Amino acid sequence: MPRLTRRPPRPTPVGFTFVELLISVALLAVVGTVVVNITLGQERLYQRLQAQTAARHELRTALALVPVDLRGIAPAAGDLEDFAEQFVEFRAPIGTGIVCAQTATPALDLPPTHQRRNVLTTWSTPPRAGDTAWVFLEGPSDGAEDDRWDPRRIVAVTAISAACAGTPFLDPGADAGRAGTRLTVDQPLPDSGLIGAPVRITRSTRYGLERQPSGRWYLSRSEYADGSWQASAAVSGPFAAPVRNGVAGVRFAYFDSVGAPITDPALAHRVARIDLAIATDATGRGLSSGAPIPTDSIAFRMALRNRQ
Repeated sequence: MPRLTRRPPRPTPVGFTFVELLISVALLAVVGTVVVNITLGQERLYQRLQAQTAARHELRTALALVPVDLRGIAPAAGDLEDFAEQFVEFRAPIGTGIVCAQTATPALDLPPTHQRRNVLTTWSTPPRAGDTAWVFLEGPSDGAEDDRWDPRRIVAVTAISAACAGTPFLDPGADAGRAGTRLTVDQPLPDSGLIGAPVRITRSTRYGLERQPSGRWYLSRSEYADGSWQASAAVSGPFAAPVRNGVAGVRFAYFDSVGAPITDPALAHRVARIDLAIATDATGRGLSSGAPIPTDSIAFRMALRNRQ
């Protein structure tokens, strides 16, 4: 009788079958595709938010600069020199002072800008040849109907150490040795009545939409100094290109005191309000997604304070 023997147990298979591998690869591909799509979507969202933030920053920069220069101009006095839809040219105030002495050059002496007890002269930027000095001249009557601001073109600016010495405008002790400013002007001034007269200094300034070497359009600012217009500097942008009678990157509009539009620069003295609309550039592309940069815009109104 044959002996009964126990067979050893069959070993458990190790690894995956071909079908299991195919299923695993397919699942990994699906999961990987979902993860990649989520990552790319987050990257596109980040790029769009970053571009939108940058565009709004440029709009805020324009909003912070232009009204500061324009609100204080006096169109009735000729401060608004020229304008169109894409630019505005005006006399921007850069400083004020008091006449403390007068010479026969003709010239005006102003106190130092850093006096110990008083501040009679101050500038946002030092005056230069080509700026305009407006001297306040009182008329013979007691009223203000014959008072006026008399303009003179500045031809030279000199620091004078002894300016205003011995006048009541300086403290002989605290202000000793402080240099004042002499403004040499192009036309004679009245022989009397100028001591103590207020002076305001203006500089011809221009804001406009200009194309930069990169081919993109920026809001640029330039100044007239030393007898010529200086090179313009881009202050904000890029913005959309100019489009006539359509959407434009920068558009100025001008109105009188009752809201009627003014388009003729010969009527600049009647301008009481300036509107500005700015649209960002939408032609750029994202860094890797290829999506257009979001377009944003802003519009604001500037009521001119000195309209009379």
